[in-house]
Amino acid sequence: MINSKERAFLKSKLNTLKPALRVGKDGIKDETLKSIDLYLNKNEIMKIQILNNSDVEPMELFEELEQELGVDFLARMGNNLSIYRKSDKNILLKEMK
Repeated sequence: MINSKERAFLKSKLNTLKPALRVGKDGIKDETLKSIDLYLNKNEIMKIQILNNSDVEPMELFEELEQELGVDFLARMGNNLSIYRKSDKNILLKEMK
């Protein structure tokens, strides 16, 4: 779990990010979960765009990712969902200190 100061720092990093994943009408599958897991191990934060043709709600997607991958919620702006998961290297929060 991250505190509010860490969340604010991580949200500032989101400004330059483009969505790394787009979720369409098929939703999230096991292969997609594996690729999200690998992406978070390397980058720690991820922006996911939920396309208009998708039946997936952003907060339902977050709950699934939280349960499956142990991610933290950063922000939701429209159909974009931003998540964080600390990696072994703790890359981003080291920058904060």
